[in-house]
Amino acid sequence: MADRIEVKAQLTATEAGEITGIAWPFSTPDRVGDVIEKGAFDQLAAIKDRVAAELRAELVKAGNVVADDARALAESSRRTGSLIESIHVTGPGETTPPHSTDGGQRTAGPFEVLVTAGDTDARHAHLVEGGTEERRHEDGTSTGKMPAAPFFNPSWRLNRRRLEQRINRRMRKAFREASQ
Repeated sequence: MADRIEVKAQLTATEAGEITGIAWPFSTPDRVGDVIEKGAFDQLAAIKDRVAAELRAELVKAGNVVADDARALAESSRRTGSLIESIHVTGPGETTPPHSTDGGQRTAGPFEVLVTAGDTDARHAHLVEGGTEERRHEDGTSTGKMPAAPFFNPSWRLNRRRLEQRINRRMRKAFREASQ
């Protein structure tokens, strides 16, 4: 014999595709006697907000770790210091400096931190990271070639696992604390 599932729902949909509804009315027992009181989900919103704030803070910390190591690794290619000074951490909702990503700017999402290298004074980060082949002037004379001096990708690879673990620990801790 199949069990019956009792569903009591009121749903409305807008033309924009937003669906709202009541899956079960508050203060009304379901078929096994469980009752959900009004305000029972308020704590969930508080947990979401707290965990989101903790996540944003931890992402910025992680971005700073990657940026600090990239700056240290870029020391080997120092001439003027402009490349090192152009390594920047952009937090959630912030916009990167001009010329730091594919010649333009980008705004980080709500749960995104961007670590970039390059600005209006230092547009050569990709050349330092990957090096160059021999290049020539129009008259055929060589401008030379530049060996790669990776600083950005090694910084990410060096820190990725540890930072992911640290972020996950912080989220678990924030969730536990917010739900108590």
